[in-house]
Amino acid sequence: MPKQLDTIPCYKGKGYFARQKEFLGSPLVFSVTKGKEVGDFFYTHMLFKKIFIISNPDVFQHILQSNQKNYKKSPAYNQLKLALGNGLVTSEGDFWRKQRRLAQPAFHKQKLLGLFEMMVDVSERYIEDLRQKCQKTQELNVALEMMKVTADIVLKTLFHTDNQSDEQDLYDTMASTQEYILYCIHYPLRIPWTFVNGQRRKFFKELGKFDDLMQGMINQRRSNDAPPMDLLTMLIETKDADTGEGMSDRQLRDEAMTIYAAGHETSANALSWSLYLLAQHPDILKRLREEIAQVLGDRSPSFEDLRNLQYTKQVIEESMRLYPPAWTVGREALVEDEIAGQAIPKKAILFMSIYALHRHPDLWENPDQFDPDRFAPDLAKERSRWHYLPFGAGPRMCIGNNFAMMEMQILLAMLVRQFDFSLLPGFKAEMQPLITLKPKHGILMKVKERQLQV
Repeated sequence: MPKQLDTIPCYKGKGYFARQKEFLGSPLVFSVTKGKEVGDFFYTHMLFKKIFIISNPDVFQHILQSNQKNYKKSPAYNQLKLALGNGLVTSEGDFWRKQRRLAQPAFHKQKLLGLFEMMVDVSERYIEDLRQKCQKTQELNVALEMMKVTADIVLKTLFHTDNQSDEQDLYDTMASTQEYILYCIHYPLRIPWTFVNGQRRKFFKELGKFDDLMQGMINQRRSNDAPPMDLLTMLIETKDADTGEGMSDRQLRDEAMTIYAAGHETSANALSWSLYLLAQHPDILKRLREEIAQVLGDRSPSFEDLRNLQYTKQVIEESMRLYPPAWTVGREALVEDEIAGQAIPKKAILFMSIYALHRHPDLWENPDQFDPDRFAPDLAKERSRWHYLPFGAGPRMCIGNNFAMMEMQILLAMLVRQFDFSLLPGFKAEMQPLITLKPKHGILMKVKERQLQV
């Protein structure tokens, strides 16, 4: 029999309401500081439930891999489902497994090769746009800039479109719906009030705009005898090996919404934090530029260049260690379980802090220091894969991880080759843990075109 619950460390703090305010006010700080104080596997009472706070890699492995069938998405994902529908991020069980099998071929290496040229084309056009912008003003919010270019890339590779009106509609929809979803996650007891004050009605009205746009694209694609070979076409054409069935329009909508939402915001945040860190570490930036000059010179990247842009990849990986875009994972126990000799009751809520895992002092030397050499191939090989989870792990590991890394390597290399990025005097970025880990007030920088050194 598992041990009693009280053998797991409990954080009591200064009382129920103080704990709740402390956690909701800054879950990042809470998971790191209380992890050091109480342990990397403890529980506390919040939101009228026992919440387990986890930054222990062995516990991560148990929940996400060894006994993953005993854990479903936590209730917070029900709010995400309002926007994402039954896409890969939110679906469960047999339906999820079927969808994963159907979607997987679109993200195979050979398919990504076909999308690579689209990525480079969009990136080159963005570099030219940024040049023009810098001639008018050099003070820019780099976080907004990265959102723009990654949204352009997803639109092009997913829908084969770069229609500015479509882009703005999609971006506005995501911003508006995310605001409502986060409100419901943080304040579940206030959800009924949103039916009265119009918030919920506004949410579905905004979401309807995306659904109409998406349905139009699906209809157009299904009726096209020679559709463009983008992600939407790949998803439409894929068939279940057992039944021969493809995705319904609703399934296509949900997966497209999921790819768009997850595919551009996570990459944009990772790139923003990378530029923020590089601006504070000129020695690392110098080394990065030396690699880019050696590998690319002044030409456009090729698919084969990616393997040689190793330090570029390490910079991105270290940025995602310090500022993981997907900063937490939530699960709920289906039945009672035992982890490391400790009892996990049925319906227990598990808050798994990837942010705290990535800054765990027992797993990382000088955990708050920016050091891309941690991800040099030899060192990375020696490290447990459960110490570093920017794309999750186990069967539900992010299906688009290779897509995202390819996109970020291209963009980061082209950006730092062409421009100098320096923080505005006195500016310090503040983390905002929403659905992804964003810079709260953006990242304000002076962006200046540089002479290309070959």
